[in-house]
Amino acid sequence: MVEGKNNKKNIISFRLSDDEYADLLLKISDANGMQKLSASAFVRASLVSAQVRANDVELERYRVYIAGQIAQQINEIAGALNTANNEGVVSDNLLITLADKIDVITNEMHQLLAPLEGRTEWH
Repeated sequence: MVEGKNNKKNIISFRLSDDEYADLLLKISDANGMQKLSASAFVRASLVSAQVRANDVELERYRVYIAGQIAQQINEIAGALNTANNEGVVSDNLLITLADKIDVITNEMHQLLAPLEGRTEWH
């Protein structure tokens, strides 16, 4: 959305620490320290590409738990393949079974890592 200067009637004010302000100045200045963009223009442009996220602690704990379950399944597959290899009995049947387990794990990972619709996160 592009608006002319006359359409800008809403004022937003906020404070920055010295470090935050220095970071802002670095972002709006060139290598010689010359300001190439106003702070307002930078914040306005940043707003267009910003994505806001809020951390959901329970969801993150659940995701960590599921990731642990997936890691355990991967270790089981590796152990089964290692045992079969040591015994010299790596067969097509074993490889198909392990490939099926890998498909299940892959689907679980996709579900775990998929973004949740309508969810806003703050960072």
